[in-house]
Amino acid sequence: MQRLIRTLIRPWVLSFLMLLCLEGFGQDKHFTNFRMAPLAVNPALTGAFEGTYRLTGVYRGQWTSVTSFGNGFNTPHISIDMPILGGILMENDWIGVGLSVLSDNAGFAKYRSGFAGTSATYHMGMDDDYSRVFSVGFQYGRENRKFSGNDIRTPSVLFGDPGERLVLDNEGNTQAISNGSIGIGVTYKATINDQGDLWRAGIAMKGIGASKGSFISVDSLSQDRTNLTKPTLVGFGEASMVMTDKIRINPAVIFQTNSGFVTIEAQATADYLLNPKKRQIVTAGLGYRVGDSINLLAGMQIKDIKVGFAYDITMSGFSGATRNGAFEVSVGYIGKVFKKPDVHPIILCPRL
Repeated sequence: MQRLIRTLIRPWVLSFLMLLCLEGFGQDKHFTNFRMAPLAVNPALTGAFEGTYRLTGVYRGQWTSVTSFGNGFNTPHISIDMPILGGILMENDWIGVGLSVLSDNAGFAKYRSGFAGTSATYHMGMDDDYSRVFSVGFQYGRENRKFSGNDIRTPSVLFGDPGERLVLDNEGNTQAISNGSIGIGVTYKATINDQGDLWRAGIAMKGIGASKGSFISVDSLSQDRTNLTKPTLVGFGEASMVMTDKIRINPAVIFQTNSGFVTIEAQATADYLLNPKKRQIVTAGLGYRVGDSINLLAGMQIKDIKVGFAYDITMSGFSGATRNGAFEVSVGYIGKVFKKPDVHPIILCPRL
């Protein structure tokens, strides 16, 4: 069985599987420090770490100066995942499961969209030391959207059109649109040498089967309110290379696309080991989102806790309206719960 799976997961087979996703296109919420939000990038990253469980949280705020209201856009994201059930089909395989929640709040109309879902991933270790791992992930969740209808003026209000009106609840908010959404993804990780240099790449398609829906009630039957949105295609690649005993560099790139809208970001960070015994590491780096912004990244790790900070300096034609730029604060924790060995005391003979 192990030899058969190794034969199937050849580079050309892996490339073909990834290309199967290329028919879907999508643009989604994005994070500058995307490596601190793995489940928001690709469901195949669920359970892809060494430990018992992983907690991550990211908060992104941006565009607070776009309007005089100062509401801007803010996007919090939290997730928890863990590896479970090893040795299923192969000696070195395991399953990862996770839960993630993302919310997006925008502007004076208080537009709120969110996603909550669960994910499961099958990881196949191709070697005894897990130097090569191929992963296939699946995610299912619910998407919902609503906004404050009291702050919106539709044609029915401006022009007295009785055929079009917002569907509001008792509090003046639009009725929430909620529907199911599916995500699939694959990743491949390979360790290059004994020093620990490695690379990982993956591709995912998210938002499969999500409906556009409508906040407006239209008397005309010509509007199709069951039309599906186009999925979001997300691809990423990252590497980690040891330069000295204290310095490691980490280049990465991510792209996502939907309906012709493409976002590409490249970045590189460097880790500096401050204290090996306490595992204290500081991180700093730069990134560039094509046609949009320059990214400043920083962070620190103490044992199993990692915190990060990112700031986007807008370079596009929209820079005049975004004087405050965008910022992110992130935190991650990998918990390790291992059973203590049951050691029986041994009485040593004093003559030995």
